[in-house]
This record gives sequence, structure tokens and C-alpha cells, in this order.
Amino acid sequence: MKKKILVFLAIIIITVCFYNMSFLMSRIVSINLEVSISPEIASKYFSQNNMLLIMIKNSKGAPLGVKKIIDPIYPLRTRITSEDILLKDLITPKLELSAEMNSHGLAGERKKGDFFSSKNEKTFIISTNKTIQLDSLE
Repeated sequence: MKKKILVFLAIIIITVCFYNMSFLMSRIVSINLEVSISPEIASKYFSQNNMLLIMIKNSKGAPLGVKKIIDPIYPLRTRITSEDILLKDLITPKLELSAEMNSHGLAGERKKGDFFSSKNEKTFIISTNKTIQLDSLE
């Protein structure tokens, strides 16, 4: 009888975990990240009132969240955590990170003088030593 109860409880736990997988994954997000600025465009950078926006997307390209850092100093070390994920139901084990820096604070709306990363960084929900470089100028 005890064995049947344990098997039944195991089935319930596995079912709950399967249906709540995105919730569980969103709780353990931890990505250590370094953001730098390319030497070719660094001379055009000025630090007053700039905002660095690190966009987080799932493996299908759907936006999940954004980390905002005001007046960043490069190279910048930061960490993406579950607090930066806004749409926890859409999280996948693989994520894609991109960055842009501007003075207007609008994500995805590039204007003249905005810096951005031309390459997206692919990563897992738990990662260390990831890098993004702001290497393009609008």
C-alpha cells in the first residue's frame, strides 16, 4: 500500500512540475554578463543620461523582459535574474540577449546616436561569462 501511495505521489509531482516548468525555470534564471563598447565607436560615447537596455528573448524570439541600467560605465558586469523576466510563462531553457544604449530610454526604437549590439548572445537560463559588445551606431 505504501508503495502505491509513493508511486501516486511521484506521478502527481512529475505532472505538476511538467505543467509548471516555465514557472520553475523563471525562478532559477542566473546569467552573469559583461557588456562592453567597441573601441571603434567608443570615442562617440558620452555617459551623461544614457540608458543601457539588455533585452531578453526566448528561443523562439518572443520578448521576455529587459534589464535597464542608467549611466553605465564600461566594461559593465551585471547579472540577469528572474526579476528581469516579465513574461515568465514564455521562458525556455535557451535565451537570447541583445543590448542597446540610448538617451531616450525606448527599447527597440533606434534613433540617430544610439549604440547597439549587432550580434545576439545565445545562452541558457543558467550561464556564466557571457559577453555582449555594443559595436554598432545608428
